[in-house]
Amino acid sequence: MLNTLTQPYTGAERLVIGIDVGTTSSAVSLSHLQPGVIPIIRTVTSWPDSPTESKLPSLVLFNSSGSPVAFGAECLTPAVRRIIDEAELHLAKWFKLQLHPRQMQFDATATLSTSLGGLNLDSSETQTTLAPIVPDFEVPPLPLHVTIKRVYSSFLAYLLEHTRSWFAEHTLEGGETWNRLIGSAQVVMAIPDGWDEVQQAVMKEALVETGLLGDEVEERLDFLREAEASVHFALKGEEVCEWLQPGALFTAADLGGSTIDVCLYRCEQISPTVQLKEVKLSESVQAGGVFVDRAAQTLVKAKLDGSRFASAEKIDRIVSLFEENTKRRFTGSGEISYIKFGDSCITDRPHGVSMGRLSLSSAEVESTFSTCANEILAAIQQQLRMGSEKASHVIITGGFGDSPYLRARLRRFLEPSGFHLVTSDDQSKKAVAEGAVRWQLSQQVTARAVRASYGASVAVYYKHHDPEHRCRSLHTWPDGLQRVYGAWAPIVEKGAVLHTSASFPESFVQQTTKLGALTDFRENVWIYEGDEPDPRWCEDESELARPGFVRRAEVIADLSPLRFILEPIQKGTVSTKATSQDIARGNAYWLAEFEICLFVAQTSLKAKLTWMEKGIQREGPATVVLVDSADRSEGAQVCRRLPADVVAERA
Repeated sequence: MLNTLTQPYTGAERLVIGIDVGTTSSAVSLSHLQPGVIPIIRTVTSWPDSPTESKLPSLVLFNSSGSPVAFGAECLTPAVRRIIDEAELHLAKWFKLQLHPRQMQFDATATLSTSLGGLNLDSSETQTTLAPIVPDFEVPPLPLHVTIKRVYSSFLAYLLEHTRSWFAEHTLEGGETWNRLIGSAQVVMAIPDGWDEVQQAVMKEALVETGLLGDEVEERLDFLREAEASVHFALKGEEVCEWLQPGALFTAADLGGSTIDVCLYRCEQISPTVQLKEVKLSESVQAGGVFVDRAAQTLVKAKLDGSRFASAEKIDRIVSLFEENTKRRFTGSGEISYIKFGDSCITDRPHGVSMGRLSLSSAEVESTFSTCANEILAAIQQQLRMGSEKASHVIITGGFGDSPYLRARLRRFLEPSGFHLVTSDDQSKKAVAEGAVRWQLSQQVTARAVRASYGASVAVYYKHHDPEHRCRSLHTWPDGLQRVYGAWAPIVEKGAVLHTSASFPESFVQQTTKLGALTDFRENVWIYEGDEPDPRWCEDESELARPGFVRRAEVIADLSPLRFILEPIQKGTVSTKATSQDIARGNAYWLAEFEICLFVAQTSLKAKLTWMEKGIQREGPATVVLVDSADRSEGAQVCRRLPADVVAERA
């Protein structure tokens, strides 16, 4: 078994908690690390009203005042369902979709499979005899006066509270251990591949708001892509060790409730530990199980139109039964599916109802899967090859990956071309939650593809003969030289594969006429999403963000330690040392030179400050703060956020 968790733990005692909040279901795993003991990962295996399940529905029920009153499977009990309308209760469902960025939102007119012009492996794929149903999809609205952060904070608090209770009940002296270690616990939250710092900020604030993890939660929180967590889970399987060797290329696909994440990895080594390298930018498409449910709703509505069963309440009930049973059992082998929704005396043959059962032909059920299945196959097809090399195996994880129909489609699609499908029969577990903990303990991925093009807006020396300079505002600095703002300085291109520890040191200078004003340095981190090759400017003549450029975050670093090593310089000069008289007359400035190191290949954007002092490199902390959405949008005014006496540029 390829399991890095075979050596006794050597660090300080602590808890590691992995949390996977999925679109339809969620789970928590944890490990109690003890010095000298081989780590064991455990998954919470029971939840209220789901005593034998390791997964619980991602649901929160709010009352009219916006307070949560029920969670998970509690929201689905007959007693709660009966009083929802009477008590003015509102259900938050599929709330994860509320956080998806624009590029991840479902668009039936711009699917990956269509953009590729169809699927082209040498497969024995046969299409359904009915046209695929394109889901009529709208994200369910949140309850009135309830924010997405409020939903997450409430749900995360519930997950942590029950995890505490479960750990106390199933662990010797568990209650005392939890209380002693929760204030230093390391938390790993799994997120879709397409999420960035914007979504991470919401999750981070929601987790802090629970108040259940003690102080300085942000220092103990990591975000991990769901696909990467799934890979760490899959690598413990005995079947994997039979083929995973150094140099092996394989594809990993996490098929979740809404998002399908597919990555291509190369095995770098298997001993003494497994190390993997992501070799190209992953695919992330909206084609998860919820879209099959929406397609089923469209099908049922059309089938029952004009019947006495066409009410919204009955259709919702039938679709719920479809999701619970039909979708999970359907194989696509020609069977007729029956959905029992009423008494045996109910019959309406023209609408497919007999003895309280709605009958669906195999082709009808397959039509609800087809759009999603085609998207999944297209995403996997994009991640099967790197140049002339091709993957040997395709690992499937995620709840939607348990579908017998999907597995059959994948086999028909992949195996004729020599790709081997690897699946797990352990359907009771939530792979991502356990994989998140396993990642924290082993971190087997050593290189990742950068998910965006990062850069900075910089000041450049004014060139009077350049027409693009002449139309911009001039800024005269204490050294007497003129500069213009808004030039684009790329740091790393989207898709570049970097070691996880790779950093990009960017040199900066800061000039200040008041030494006491040398405090916080603030630098905007931008991303470029446009198609223009080698753009010169990220800001226009009015210093507004140009199309395609977005201010993603701000790096803040304390420069006060540099005050003690700076020498005054005479104003209007580049290097002439200022006298005490110059300083007294305000004819001096101070020049600080330093570097900001950006880490863009880690699970979230990080930075640090470095400078030279008497030939020795010093380091200091740098904080990455998400920029408000109003500030970072296209055309937004670029805030310099520097004191009036301070100017800065990239060296």
